[in-house]
Amino acid sequence: MKAFLVMLMIVSLGMAVYAQPQAPIEWGPIRLLRQAPDSLQCRDIYAHSDTLALLGFRPVLPEGYLYAAASISGNNGLSWSPWHVFWTQGGSVGYSAGAMTTNALCIVAGTPDGTGRGIYRSTDLGMSWIAPSVSLVGLRPLAQLGDTIFCVVRYDSVTWTVNGGISFTPPRRTEAYPFNYGHGLRDGAASSNRLHTFGIGDVAGDSRWRVIYSAAQLLEGPFAPAVSLNTNFHGAYATDAEFDRNGIGILASIVVYSPPVLDWGAVVVNITRDDGETWSPPDTLTAGETVDPFYVYVRHCGPLWVVAWWDSTHVAPFTHGGGWIRFSANWGQSWYPIQQGYDSYETFGGDFCEADIGRDYIRLYEAMHYWNDVPGWYYFQWEGTIRHDTLAPEIAEALPVPQIVPLDTTLDFGMEASDDDSLWLTQVVLRNMESGDSMVLHLERLDSNDFGFSWTVPPDTADWSYYYRAEDMWENISFYPPEGPAAPWTFHVGPLSNSADFILHPSAFSLSVFPVPFNSTTQIEFILPTTQRVSLRLYDVLGRGVALLVNEIETAGAHRLTFDASRLPSGVYLCRLEAGEMAQTRKIVLLK
Repeated sequence: MKAFLVMLMIVSLGMAVYAQPQAPIEWGPIRLLRQAPDSLQCRDIYAHSDTLALLGFRPVLPEGYLYAAASISGNNGLSWSPWHVFWTQGGSVGYSAGAMTTNALCIVAGTPDGTGRGIYRSTDLGMSWIAPSVSLVGLRPLAQLGDTIFCVVRYDSVTWTVNGGISFTPPRRTEAYPFNYGHGLRDGAASSNRLHTFGIGDVAGDSRWRVIYSAAQLLEGPFAPAVSLNTNFHGAYATDAEFDRNGIGILASIVVYSPPVLDWGAVVVNITRDDGETWSPPDTLTAGETVDPFYVYVRHCGPLWVVAWWDSTHVAPFTHGGGWIRFSANWGQSWYPIQQGYDSYETFGGDFCEADIGRDYIRLYEAMHYWNDVPGWYYFQWEGTIRHDTLAPEIAEALPVPQIVPLDTTLDFGMEASDDDSLWLTQVVLRNMESGDSMVLHLERLDSNDFGFSWTVPPDTADWSYYYRAEDMWENISFYPPEGPAAPWTFHVGPLSNSADFILHPSAFSLSVFPVPFNSTTQIEFILPTTQRVSLRLYDVLGRGVALLVNEIETAGAHRLTFDASRLPSGVYLCRLEAGEMAQTRKIVLLK
C-alpha cells in the first residue's frame, strides 16, 4: 500500500489539479434593518432563517435598567411588529433571545419584580406576547434541539423546557462551571445524544482562563468531569459552539497569547467528530491585531459551517473594525480563506450581535451607534450569497485489485483525490454480480490527498464489479475509471480449477492496466462478455497512434497481455479498447 501511495505522488506531479473558487461568498451591501426608537438602545439580534427579533433596552441610573422591548419580523426585515415593552419598572434587565419552537417564538426577559427571568412566548410574530409562568434566577438560553430549549440557571446549572417555558426540569449542575475565578458557564450545544457545556475560568490557580468542557447524556445522567481545552494559550475570553445531530461539533474561542495583551488575540477552533469524546488541537483561523473579547459565533447548515467574529485594530483613533468569517463546506475538514463580510470603519461603536447560515446564504448582524454620521441606534444586516461550486473533484489515480482473488482475501483499495476545499466522500462501490447486492466502502484519509481502506472479501465464489467515487459538498461527483458505474472494473473471487486458469465469468466489459505508472513493462487486462472482434490501441496525448496491440476476434472472458514500452519515451499515453459498440480508455504513465 505504501508503494502505491508513493506512485500516486509521482503521478500527481505532472497532472493539473483543478482548484476550487477561493472566495465562495459574494457579499451584498450593508442593509439597514431598523432604527430603534429614541427611548431605546440596541442590545441583541436573534436570527432564525427569515425570522428576526430586535431587542432593545433603556438604561436609567441609578435605578438600573427600567425596561426591555422587542420588535419581530417574519420576512427577513421587510415588515416589523410594533415594539413590545416586556416590563416597565423594577429589577434588572436580564434578557436575551431564546429560540423558535414549532408554534412560538420564545424570548427570555427579566421579570417585573426583578427576582428572575422567564420565557415570553409569541405565536403571532410579536403582535402579542404571553407572559412567563415560571421565573428563574439567572435564566438564559443555552442550546436547542427541536422544541426542547436548554437554559442556564444560577450561572452554573442547566435546566430545560419542552413547552416553551411553561415548566422546567430541576436544574443540574454542570462541571463546566469554573470552581475558581472566571466567567462561569458561557455556552452550550446539543447533539442527538449529549448536552455539551462550556465555561471559562481559572481552574489551575495560575490566573490563566481556560475553556472548560463538560458533557452529559441528553436529558439524563450527571455531567462528566471537566476537561480543560486550549491550555497552551495565556487565556480565553469568549466561546461559541454548535453540534449537528451526527455528533460533529465545532468550538470557536477567542484566546490571547503571552504576553496577555489584546494585540496577541486570535480566533481558534477545536473540532470533535465523536460527540465530544475527543477534541482536535486548537486550529488558529486568524491572528487578528485585536480581537474583541465578546463576539464570536459558530453556525452551521448541514455540512456548511461558518465561524464569524468582530475584529478591530488598535490603530489610533481606534475606529477600524468589521465582521470576519471563515467558511467550510465539509464539516470543518478544510476552510476557505478568511473573508471580511463588512467594514464598519465609518460606523464605529457597534456591537456584533449575531450570525446565521442557510444552504445559500450567510448573514451577519450588528447594532451600531451611528449611520451616515447621524447618531442613534441602528440594526444592520450583511448578507452573503454562497456560490455553489460546479467543479468536480479530481481523482488522479486509483489502485486496481487483482483480477483473480482467492477466498478470504484482504484487498487494499486506494486512490488519490483532491478538491482543495470541500471534498468529503471518498468511496469504493462494489456489486456482487451474482446476487446483485451492493456495498459501499468509505476510504479513510491516509495523507493530504491519499485515501485507502482494507476489505476482506466474503468467502463465496462470485464475480464483483467496483469503481471509485469522490464527491464534494456541492454534490459534484467524479469516478475512476471515468465511466464509473457504466463500465466498472471487475474481479473474480473463488477457487480455481487450475492455478493457470485466468478465465473470469464473462459478466462485464472492462479494461485495466497495472502497474501505473510503470518503468518499461505493464500488464493490460480486459474482459469481454461475448466473443467479438477487439481493437486495443495505444495513443499519445495528441491522439496519434503509437501501437496496435490487439486487432482480432477474442473469446468471451478475461484476457491479459504484457506491453513492452521500452522503446517509447516517458510520458502519458492512452490505452483504448473497442469491441462492437463498447469502448473504454485508460490513461497510463511511463516513467523511465
